[in-house]
Amino acid sequence: MIRLTTYFAALFLATALLAHQGVQNPGVMARMNAMLAVGKSTDVLKDMAGAKRPFDTDIARAAKVAILDHLRQSEALFQEPHTDPKTEALPAIWEDFRGFKRALRASEKSVRKLDLNSLETLRATLPAAGQGCSDCHKLYRLKK
Repeated sequence: MIRLTTYFAALFLATALLAHQGVQNPGVMARMNAMLAVGKSTDVLKDMAGAKRPFDTDIARAAKVAILDHLRQSEALFQEPHTDPKTEALPAIWEDFRGFKRALRASEKSVRKLDLNSLETLRATLPAAGQGCSDCHKLYRLKK
């Protein structure tokens, strides 16, 4: 488990350093790093579901825990409307912060329902978790 945690930490750090060059506001950087970590952990699950990597219950559970941890932190990270030219957060977050919190809770709830007991159950439950994230992004994230 320690090796797995070290792997995720190294992957997160390397990716964060490259992905957010030029971000000046530390609040925006913290939000971006948290969302990047969610994305990387989600990619692990998607790669397993898509047979791009072997299904491993321990790695899948670690990814799920990481996603949930970062989603739980998100409300606090988005509390202040930090700005930066590179931010992807829309003003709608702060215009409707209660709605944003509901969307975060819905995403968290959908991720908690991920069934990681087998590859088949991961494949069956991953789309709903992804939809929870997509629903929030549609309303509160700049479209790329």
